[in-house]
Amino acid sequence: KSDPYEVHPSFVNPYDPPNLIHWMICPTHQLKNMINALFSSRSGGTKCFVLDGVLFGWDAIVSLYKRECDRVSNGLTRMVPKMKEVFILCDAWTKLNVVPAKIMQ
Repeated sequence: KSDPYEVHPSFVNPYDPPNLIHWMICPTHQLKNMINALFSSRSGGTKCFVLDGVLFGWDAIVSLYKRECDRVSNGLTRMVPKMKEVFILCDAWTKLNVVPAKIMQ
């Protein structure tokens, strides 16, 4: 019996069997999806990420932004120059926008 949750990168073309249709996820949109999932792990959010007993999530992004602000106040060059506060606050528009994903990759 096959696993109902197993995902395959292709399926049979219903209009031209047995030829396959192959699908591919856009990397930028996948990054956006991952960042939105991390945003959902913030305090009071709906997700919690743990890997080998280590909790991780949105706090890492917030810490990165704070380090960037500290670098600027100390006259140092930013490591992620296009990161903006609006990406950290993550309003409804930012969650739909792929630009933060491109910057945070």
